[in-house]
Amino acid sequence: MRLLYLLGYRGLTCVCWLGLTFLTAPVAVNDVDAGSTGYHVAKKFTYGIGEAAWDYWDMLTFDPATRRLYVTHSTKVDVIDADSGKLVGEVTNTPRVHGVALVPELGKGFASNGEADTVIAFDLGTLAHIAEIKVGKDPDDIIYDPGTRRVFVANGHSDSMTAIDPATEKVIGTFPLGGQPEGFVTDRKGTLWVNLQNKNAFVTVDAKALKVKWSTPTPGCDAPASMAIDLSNRRLFIGCGGRTLAVVDAYKGNVIATLPIGEHVDNTTFDPETRLIFSSTGDGNITIVHEDSPNKYRVVDTVKTMRAAKTMTFDPKTKKIFLPTVENVPPTVSGPPQRSGPNAYKPGPFVILVVEK
Repeated sequence: MRLLYLLGYRGLTCVCWLGLTFLTAPVAVNDVDAGSTGYHVAKKFTYGIGEAAWDYWDMLTFDPATRRLYVTHSTKVDVIDADSGKLVGEVTNTPRVHGVALVPELGKGFASNGEADTVIAFDLGTLAHIAEIKVGKDPDDIIYDPGTRRVFVANGHSDSMTAIDPATEKVIGTFPLGGQPEGFVTDRKGTLWVNLQNKNAFVTVDAKALKVKWSTPTPGCDAPASMAIDLSNRRLFIGCGGRTLAVVDAYKGNVIATLPIGEHVDNTTFDPETRLIFSSTGDGNITIVHEDSPNKYRVVDTVKTMRAAKTMTFDPKTKKIFLPTVENVPPTVSGPPQRSGPNAYKPGPFVILVVEK
């Protein structure tokens, strides 16, 4: 989501360098079998017109129980029926909202607000605010970890992470990461892996003790952004700058393979049933990789979407993919419209693409 430069490590506590061995020449993809999955853009839901209504979007979160999409916009979260595309409600007063985490057993959602440096807790039924929780600077990615029953939010400008008790809506603690976080996953048992985009590395976090266990460099993966995980095989799938997807052993740290993807990756998703890895990129593509084995991967498809459709969410039941963007994105732009500068443009209607087989 950001263009970042390399910085030296600073302020990193509780970090231990392991004697890990990286492959200096990651295994290359053996072959490309494009077009074999049958995935294509099947529908396009259209909402609103103009920059005033749809001037910024960031992430989508899918709730499989209610089949709702939570789509973040500049000052609100739009709640959409995933099957009909109907707008069913909104969570308001969320300044520069980035992401949404759902805690269905408590009937609560949590939205990270980058401008206010807060996380809003809201009722999943009424969509009304429950609490406003102060966290670090520019809270961004946010997830619920059922293993610890905590909500974790990455503070992009504080180089830190905050843990929240969703039952009490109180901060449990904030701890340093040693770099700018961008994309993270959980094993649902008390371990988190977090990209440090400005360090070309990721950290392994003890989610119970709230501390970094160790930091691992990612050679060949500049500016790591998105992350997904294959829990059964302990593989991390990291979307990198430079049009690369890196497959990394989550525990040993070695890079297993690198594969070509599109430009400006912002989301990577893994489906354990089909063994497919999806990476959405701002140039208007989803690259689909198949996990043949824990140590062998190949690109099997590239699905054309629309420019700036760089984030997505996945429905594990129907295998559908949902991506937000707007019409009229210039061919040189891969993100939301800016009000001024070289990437400024007048957006058309906001849309959500539905990609399916």
